[in-house]
Amino acid sequence: MKIMAIDPGGTTGWATFDLLFLDGLPLWIPTFSKHFKHHGQIGPDEHHDSLDRHLDSEMPDLVLLERFEHRNNDFSQLISVEYIGVTKRWCQKNKRNLVLQGASEGIKWSDNKKMKHVDILISPITPNRHANDARRHLLYMLANRAKDPRIRNYVLKQLRDLPV
Repeated sequence: MKIMAIDPGGTTGWATFDLLFLDGLPLWIPTFSKHFKHHGQIGPDEHHDSLDRHLDSEMPDLVLLERFEHRNNDFSQLISVEYIGVTKRWCQKNKRNLVLQGASEGIKWSDNKKMKHVDILISPITPNRHANDARRHLLYMLANRAKDPRIRNYVLKQLRDLPV
């Protein structure tokens, strides 16, 4: 199962998580971070077609998308809505599942310390902030909203030994 997280905006961050199953059981690679296969950022120029082509090339089974939340930045609001629309249309056209997640769910819950602990923080941090935000959304979903409790339990086990 390939999950692609998208953090839409003037610069759209994306990241993929890949987990194979055998006889219904998840096959974990010993190093958790190896499941986070690809990441990147598109933009800041208009990138509607690029996002659509990128979804075609990754062909995820499930798309995790940050939903629109009203903020005080008019440019960000309008652009985010456009890229959310591109992603929703792609999922509908390709019969892929779509999960919407609030901005604060992934961003505030999964800080750099947690991301670094499980070795999924992309460095340097500032130039990769949008791709890291997409990874935050993935980590949050896997730890809190995974449909398969075995996935959730595995991810929480990875986070359990986080130094205080």
